[in-house]
Amino acid sequence: MKKTLLIILVFTGFVPILNIRAQHLEGRILDHQSKRPLAFVNIVYKSGGQGTVSNIDGEFSISTVDEIEFLKFSYVGYHTKYIGVEDIRPGKTIQVRLERKAYDIEEVNILPGINPAHRIIRLASENRNLNNPEKMSSFSYTSY
Repeated sequence: MKKTLLIILVFTGFVPILNIRAQHLEGRILDHQSKRPLAFVNIVYKSGGQGTVSNIDGEFSISTVDEIEFLKFSYVGYHTKYIGVEDIRPGKTIQVRLERKAYDIEEVNILPGINPAHRIIRLASENRNLNNPEKMSSFSYTSY
């Protein structure tokens, strides 16, 4: 009994020491022009690819024992934004604004032609008696 009590005291004494090293960072990601929150933005904070994703309101939270090396924010249709370790202040809420990216898309010409789906539908209709499972001797089912 005394050994288990001693073990519990020793481990509970070390828990606050381990929690001191943990880093916590919170923030919000917004569109630069409209100031609207961006949902599900990819956020990477280690060179090994560790990261998280913002929630539906553009908010994110990073809690890690490892040191945050940088912040990389990427989102479809927006420029990727990097924040260096010198600009990161753990414990403070940061606000990140992403700028939209314009895409140059070439002209697409759509010409009339035969739809390949029509051929498949026509063949299925022509062979409906051949592929009918109720007319096959190997097919059976029980209905309740």
